[in-house]
Amino acid sequence: MTQETGVTTDDVTCRMADFGMHMWSSHHPFIVPQPFTLEPTESYAKAELDEYLAVLKEISDEAYLAPEMVKTAPHNSVTHRPRSMNLDHPDRWAITWRAYVKKCEKGLRKRIV
Repeated sequence: MTQETGVTTDDVTCRMADFGMHMWSSHHPFIVPQPFTLEPTESYAKAELDEYLAVLKEISDEAYLAPEMVKTAPHNSVTHRPRSMNLDHPDRWAITWRAYVKKCEKGLRKRIV
C-alpha cells in the first residue's frame, strides 16, 4: 500500500485515532520498510475484532481514493502526529536505559576528542 499510495504505517496509526481506536502494538524492526505487524495486547471479543477490521478496511479504501486524508490524520482527535525522525536512525535510539547511557557517553567522548 505504501508503494502504491504513499500512505505509511504511521499514517494509518494516526488515522485510527480519528475512529477512536489505537493501533495495536505494531513493532517496527526498522530493518523492514513499513512493517504492519498488528499484535493485539489483550484478548478481544469477535465483535471488537470485526469493528477493528472494518476501520482498517475503510482506511485502506481512503488510502487509495483520498490518500491525503490518511497522510494528514489525525483530524478529530487529541492525539498528535508523532515525530519519529529519531526512531529511523539506530544511532539515535536505544532499547534499554543502559544502551542510552552508553550512547550518551560515546557522544560525550566524541565531543571531547
